[in-house]
Amino acid sequence: MSEGRRDSMTIFLSFLVFFSLLATAIAATLIVPSYAAWPQSLVALVAFSLLAAFVVLLMLLNRRHVDKRLAGLERSIDRLARESDRLALRVTSVDRNSDQDDEKSGDMIREMRVLQTLLGQIIGRSGVGLRKGDINIDAVLKGAAVTKAARDTLPPEIEADILTVVQGALSENRVDLYLQPTVALPSRRPQYYECFSRVRGEHDEVIYPQQYLPVAESSGLIGTLDNLLLFRCIQLVRKLGPRRPNVKFFCNISSASVLDEDFFPQFIDYMASNTELAERLVFEFPQADLQALDRKTRNRLIALGDRGYAFCMDHVTSVRLDPSELKSWNIRFVKIDADLLLGDKIDIHPADIRRSLKKQGIDLIAARVEDENQVPELLDLDVSFAQGYVFGKPRLNREDAGTEDE
Repeated sequence: MSEGRRDSMTIFLSFLVFFSLLATAIAATLIVPSYAAWPQSLVALVAFSLLAAFVVLLMLLNRRHVDKRLAGLERSIDRLARESDRLALRVTSVDRNSDQDDEKSGDMIREMRVLQTLLGQIIGRSGVGLRKGDINIDAVLKGAAVTKAARDTLPPEIEADILTVVQGALSENRVDLYLQPTVALPSRRPQYYECFSRVRGEHDEVIYPQQYLPVAESSGLIGTLDNLLLFRCIQLVRKLGPRRPNVKFFCNISSASVLDEDFFPQFIDYMASNTELAERLVFEFPQADLQALDRKTRNRLIALGDRGYAFCMDHVTSVRLDPSELKSWNIRFVKIDADLLLGDKIDIHPADIRRSLKKQGIDLIAARVEDENQVPELLDLDVSFAQGYVFGKPRLNREDAGTEDE
């Protein structure tokens, strides 16, 4: 039976009982005194008092019923309010996801523009055409001996093979991202990672920078390699998401990249539009390149630093540093090779270098630590960070290797 019909039946029965009792009270008032010799007024008082008591009881029962109904209505209203809140949250979530999708779409468009620039450079920067099947890969792999000084004596066919391998790796996505840890001392716990690129041949032969850099530099492809590495670093940060929020990735920017009028303005624009990357990325510049920058390029970097990005100076050859000037360039890290820092070729005590940098909020990183005996000396100097083969070699990024990064 429905709630409405049940209420109607209750009201009907209540009236029926009321009128029955009223009739009974009237009858008792008229009949009982003639049989019991009781005063009619007394009988009427008792009869109508009982009737009044019933009416009061009936009102109380109805009041309780009404209270229960009101409580039920309040619960229903609360339930509807909760459902409304949940629906509002879903709508807000849909709107937020829509906004995020719009942002992701904008990021993808900007990233595709950067990639288009890079792919255009891959083919256009060198006069050597892509060849397949006639590359002397063994000779390329022996190119570890190819230094800048030796390049003049490099056979033209080997130089052409090296360029073909590099071009093919760029156009066919065979440039892998490698990571080397920078550890905190004395715990040796990885704190940051430096990013490196490694080129693979057609049959996945790993070709190291020293085997192709001199030739790639002369052909103009080195800037494209650097730019692709920057792009891969950005992809890595996006895939990592909120995991390990304090980990930073150091990515080298060569002078070829900074002076690239096609790429670098796009890169600055992209970074400025994605300032959330500033918490993760640190851009490295060799000391010689920083000192040689013209005013226009330096202003570009300062503008990037003003948006929250930090820089690192590496390949330091002179420890005569001006920490206040470095701070004005947004340099927050300085890497000095352990051999230079601990050797006898500098006339400044390493502890003084560390202290002067620290006063300006700049961390000193001892680089290329390749001898375990250097570690106690670095600890004596209170050096906080170090990098080198002692703590870990560059290793293939797990996602490039086909597994998830933890």
